[in-house]
Amino acid sequence: MRKALDIALKDVKRTFRDLPALATMLAAPLVIAVVLGSAFGGDKGFSIAPTKVVVADLDTPATAAAPDSGAAAAAAPTQATEDSTANGGSVGSAVVQALTSEGLQALLVVKQVDTQKQATDQVDAGEAAVAVIVPAGLTAGLQSGDTAGEITLYRDPTKTIGPGIVNAVVQRVIARVNGAAAAGGAAAQLAVADGVTKPADIGPLASQAAQSYLQQAQARPAMAVDAREPKVSAADKTKDVGVAGPVLVGMMIFFMFLAASNVARSILDEDANGTLPRLFTTPTPRGVILAGKFTSVFLTVLIQAVVLMVAGKFLFHIDWGGLAPITVLTLVGAGVAAGFAVFLMSLARTPGQAGAISSGVFLVMALAGGNFIGTANPGGIFGTVRLITPNGWLLKAWDTTLRGGSLGDVALPVVVVAGFALLTFLIGVAVFRRRFA
Repeated sequence: MRKALDIALKDVKRTFRDLPALATMLAAPLVIAVVLGSAFGGDKGFSIAPTKVVVADLDTPATAAAPDSGAAAAAAPTQATEDSTANGGSVGSAVVQALTSEGLQALLVVKQVDTQKQATDQVDAGEAAVAVIVPAGLTAGLQSGDTAGEITLYRDPTKTIGPGIVNAVVQRVIARVNGAAAAGGAAAQLAVADGVTKPADIGPLASQAAQSYLQQAQARPAMAVDAREPKVSAADKTKDVGVAGPVLVGMMIFFMFLAASNVARSILDEDANGTLPRLFTTPTPRGVILAGKFTSVFLTVLIQAVVLMVAGKFLFHIDWGGLAPITVLTLVGAGVAAGFAVFLMSLARTPGQAGAISSGVFLVMALAGGNFIGTANPGGIFGTVRLITPNGWLLKAWDTTLRGGSLGDVALPVVVVAGFALLTFLIGVAVFRRRFA
């Protein structure tokens, strides 16, 4: 046993003195986690930067005038709409007030300009994501009934979320204007049906109906959507795992498999170079020598995982979870990476074959298991397919642990992954022993 451990430690030291190997094992997963974690909010979870919006409000409040026709009376509520929603009484000022409301300050940064060209130029130059252009005379046109009016959104085609928010806000203002106009029109028609024929009498009734509509709409709580999800544990609901942690877990598991295959391949390298046959001529039994080689694979990826988790703790402030589950997951993760590496290397005859086989297999496993999307649960068919792979089960268990799960919560994934590790390791050891008997 002591000789096997000495052989394992010798190989581990050699691996960690190899700078290219260290770059693959440690630097690569950390760099990927830094890039993706920083892009999507780091340890604070997913977040989006405020969208820059430029507004060209060319509209001006129309002068109050007594309506002289049924059409004017029906359009009169538009003025009442804006009087109750924005200072200045215009549709443009209502749009500006809605975009600059307190609830949107974290999402939108609004800047006003004087002309349409200034607004579109800023979008073209990349200084704003979307421009809102309220045409001159929009409120007057709505009041007179001569035009339905149109507000222009000029957006950067590469942006989606911000312009979508702006569009929803503008649509809400338009809905309020149209609602008030509809209420006023209905009141005017009812007045005519009741025998009121003078426009001077119809106008005030329509305006009063529109004003009442707006007051009730503002006073009444808005209808909302009750979005629900399947019941999850309290830990799932209360703990925000951020982005860096899940991303680093995915990359850590993937590169553990790669590192294990590189270390296991050294058996074939030494066999091809003649050093392994010479080692077999020593008094040390062949079984002990192979045991030392296999142990070095496990120890290498175990140290790799520990280093990456410590780095994640200090670089990204990742809270990995309870000591018991992370210890067990780290051990079984190192075990399954070592087991698969030994198994795949046993199938190859040359180092070249080993490199091609292991790279292809581990890439397919990473794609199927979901290493490149972190611990996120994609659901559907892909959510089922990922559980065919050991790394898919590991990602599932790590997600539970990151969210505060206990050792009991990850018991099933641990058992499954341990089964993968034991099966592949035993097959690989058996093949190697037969080959070097």
